[in-house]
Amino acid sequence: MTWSLLAPDLALLCLTITTLVLSVLVTLCFPLALGELFDIIRRQLTGLSAANALPAVLPMWSTTLPTYVSLVKAAISTAPPDFHPTLIKLCGCLVLSSVGNAASAYLASLLGERFGKRLRQGTMRRLVRKSQQFYDGHPRGELVSRLNSDCAAVQTTLTDFLGQRGVRSVVEILFSLIIITVKNPLSALISFTVTPAITLAMRGIVKRSAGLTVARQEAAAANIAYATERIANVQTVQLFGQEGREGRAYAGYCEREYGIAKEMAWFQGLVEGAGRFAVNMGALSLLAIGGVLVLGGRMEVGTLLAFQVYNFFLTIGLGSLSASLGDLGKVSGSLSRLEEVFRADDDEDDGREDGDGDG
Repeated sequence: MTWSLLAPDLALLCLTITTLVLSVLVTLCFPLALGELFDIIRRQLTGLSAANALPAVLPMWSTTLPTYVSLVKAAISTAPPDFHPTLIKLCGCLVLSSVGNAASAYLASLLGERFGKRLRQGTMRRLVRKSQQFYDGHPRGELVSRLNSDCAAVQTTLTDFLGQRGVRSVVEILFSLIIITVKNPLSALISFTVTPAITLAMRGIVKRSAGLTVARQEAAAANIAYATERIANVQTVQLFGQEGREGRAYAGYCEREYGIAKEMAWFQGLVEGAGRFAVNMGALSLLAIGGVLVLGGRMEVGTLLAFQVYNFFLTIGLGSLSASLGDLGKVSGSLSRLEEVFRADDDEDDGREDGDGDG
């Protein structure tokens, strides 16, 4: 079902993924340029003598603006030849990364909106064609929830997976590991040790999170279905004096959903704490081993700085990927309910109208 709705926008999908990959590659060039600039500055400071070094502190209240301008010009004139090209390279990475992020976010949002439009149109066309037997077995409120809540959940998750967290995290993790391995295989051992451990933990997190979310979606759908049916027949409820009974029954539905929500809140707090701990431990391990390599003359300080940034890309990327996969698990219930609507048991000419309405 999902692929058939994405197929009309295959060119847009390919353009979105290509833009996203190029944006991530440019972003991953930033730590290398930053480390190179840092090494240039460090070597220049090491070579300066006390006589020609600039003042470490320039008090603003005792120095005029022209004096600051002249000091900056003097510093620029004494900069090493490779300083300016590296600085330009760093600025280029920032600009191109920002442009790429903006373009990929726009394309992913546009793709998600087009997908969501076709999904809602297809769901409505199939709902109005269903037999009376289908409606006898499904409350009206639950069907309305499929058209609104389930379609919105699937669209939001797809847009986020393609545009921000899912695909982006996979590319960041893959190329960060490649760069670290090529630049310093010994430091890569840390990432290859920490990454599988975090991945295994996140696998359990995703599975549990998906189960809780599906349970809450089912509880929310039951709430909507019950409320819709009772409000549609409110005259009958009032005629038999059942206002209090119906109110207490609906409160029971709300308590069930609230209980699941409390468990989800506790689980989310645990996940956030564990993720932060993993990030800190990865950074500490890389800093410890990288520091030993720097002191032994086997690594530049700028390279260690770049590796720290890549380590954050890895750990944060794994966290984002697990969250994105968790969201995919969350919409499994929505997808199953929508697939029931799309099931061609009593529909006619579904394939002919799937792509109608695109502009």
